Amino acid sequence: MRALHVDNVGGPHSRHLHPAMTKQLLLAVALVSVAAPAFAAQPPTACDVLTKADLAAAQGQDFSETKLSTKTQGPLSVSQCFYRLPSFEKSVVVTLTRPLSAKDTSSILEYWNAHEAALVIAKTVDRDDDSRPHTTNNRHDEEHPGDTVRVAGLGDDATWSGTPMASALHVLWHGMIVRISVGGSASLDQKLETSRQLATAILKRVTN
Repeated sequence: MRALHVDNVGGPHSRHLHPAMTKQLLLAVALVSVAAPAFAAQPPTACDVLTKADLAAAQGQDFSETKLSTKTQGPLSVSQCFYRLPSFEKSVVVTLTRPLSAKDTSSILEYWNAHEAALVIAKTVDRDDDSRPHTTNNRHDEEHPGDTVRVAGLGDDATWSGTPMASALHVLWHGMIVRISVGGSASLDQKLETSRQLATAILKRVTN
């Protein structure tokens, strides 16, 4: 930023400002400098975290349109995007859940422990293990179709749940939760790999 030469304000016939005016001018400059961070970019919405190239690589088609919805859920902010693909059944839904306050470091973890970690059965899924747990007494709902298992090596923590009709990958990452639901007729193993691929792209874009 160029330095302000207050002794030249007003032209050649006003070589010096009154001390009070000089003080006010310098105070105004200081306030502008302090306020500048307020104009920093807002965190990305769920429709900002995947590109057409990401969807083309994962689902074989780029998206034709996106539809964003937002809501608040207690102390949390929820941003959801429907990425519509030409083959409608292959469309993808991404949900980002964050605390409303940047200073809130506990709400997300409490939510994760209550709604994700609490549902995990003993089985952990990784790339080399395609077997499925036989437990059938786990809770099923719209957010968690099928048994919920932990996914290794993704984010700070991650869970996966799925049936032939629906699936969802939840990832805890740097104080937010990313949920990915992939459509289509692929097997659950393929949907998990597709969801993992999309999650990797998303995590890179939401990292501060």
